[in-house]
Amino acid sequence: MENSKCPEKITDRNSFFSVKKNADHENSADAQFAIASCFEKGMWVSKSYKKAFEYYQKAADQGHS
Repeated sequence: MENSKCPEKITDRNSFFSVKKNADHENSADAQFAIASCFEKGMWVSKSYKKAFEYYQKAADQGHS
């Protein structure tokens, strides 16, 4: 799994899970968007369009564009 296009604040697998925790527990729209991007591209995790859509939707519901 490459990391060339993952959001800047996610630099490795550990930071992915740290940001994911913020996305899940703190409802951070920025974190949700970043996690969606990683799932969409398969960065630090297995590619999953379903999970990407779920996180993009959560971010959009909070006004993230």
